[in-house]
Amino acid sequence: MSDIGLDFPLWVNVAFLGAIYWWIFAPAALAFVALAGFGRGLPTAARYAAGIAAGVCAAPFVLLLVVIVGGEIGDARRAAEEQARRRTLTADEVVESLPLPAGAALEFTDASHRALTAVMLPRPALVAGIALQGELEPIRGREWAGELAHDQTISGWPCKAGVIWFTTDGAPTRCVLAAAHRLAGYDLPTGAECAQDPFTGVWDFQLTLDGPALRIAALDADLPPGGTLTLAADGTLRRLYVPHETRMTIAGVALYDHVVVEGATLTAELAEPRLVAGATLPADAVVRLNPTTGALEPTTRSPVVDP
Repeated sequence: MSDIGLDFPLWVNVAFLGAIYWWIFAPAALAFVALAGFGRGLPTAARYAAGIAAGVCAAPFVLLLVVIVGGEIGDARRAAEEQARRRTLTADEVVESLPLPAGAALEFTDASHRALTAVMLPRPALVAGIALQGELEPIRGREWAGELAHDQTISGWPCKAGVIWFTTDGAPTRCVLAAAHRLAGYDLPTGAECAQDPFTGVWDFQLTLDGPALRIAALDADLPPGGTLTLAADGTLRRLYVPHETRMTIAGVALYDHVVVEGATLTAELAEPRLVAGATLPADAVVRLNPTTGALEPTTRSPVVDP
């Protein structure tokens, strides 16, 4: 019955058949009813047969009515279930450790209201001490994503209006810097996206494509615009990402893609062909480099880059 691959039960197909060919079934049903009711000169068997035929012709319309009524009931039930999953606060309230203002519309996973899945703020308001607006969504555990109503400094981070991740106690875990700022020992430029995992403490900084480079003193090199810097919780350099349209020169070697720091050495991909140990390695070849001595050698690494 469907040209888009839907598989309906037989009775639903019959109902749709009646809706499509009503101009055949409706007159036929009326004609057979007339024969059954007024054909007194006909044999009894013929009148019974006409009555059965009338019922067969009318069946699609009865089934169509069932489909329509069933759909209305189903829509009403779904609407009731969705309404049961929602609640609007009539006063300020702390929900799942998140302090929320009156008027906030809450959505839960089910009618038991055990797990909060979204919050819609009716207006810009303070949530955990942060001026937010629009919708809030849970990320993981006690971490939420929302939209800053305006530029503001949160726990020392100068965050730009827009997307922010934060904990329920008001600590930022991800935002875009509204001004240059020093974090974890690095002088980050305006527009850099900064993040710190609240569970592991790992830092991630991503530079804008049109901003300045970032000096990496430990490597005596500059991370180009668009690059990403990852630090361990104690500030130890763990990984860099250098976009393929740029390159990062470390100890005289042009590199790009993932640069993974492992103790005194690092592994990365060559950004251009280079003579290594008497052989010319092509661009994209993985090498191991000691930034202090300049020693360079070909190597391999796991396709999963995770320090």
